[in-house]
Amino acid sequence: MNDSQVYVLISLFALAVVAIIALISGKKRGKSLSNLTIIAFLLIIAGNMFSGNHLMGYSLMGTGLIIAFIDIIKKSKY
Repeated sequence: MNDSQVYVLISLFALAVVAIIALISGKKRGKSLSNLTIIAFLLIIAGNMFSGNHLMGYSLMGTGLIIAFIDIIKKSKY
């Protein structure tokens, strides 16, 4: 296992921990993750998994971030 694979595993683990914390805190407040948030998480995780192919990996991560920002703007109160 080389260094880049270790970094990918660490980032996937960190994202999984963040997702679990978000799910637990949302359930305590009676809220769940929106569909856009789930899609954004999945795209970012997929981008990390395909980090060997830079174009595909960064495209998936960028798309996930854009969807996350759209979700944030949609939920914000003006």
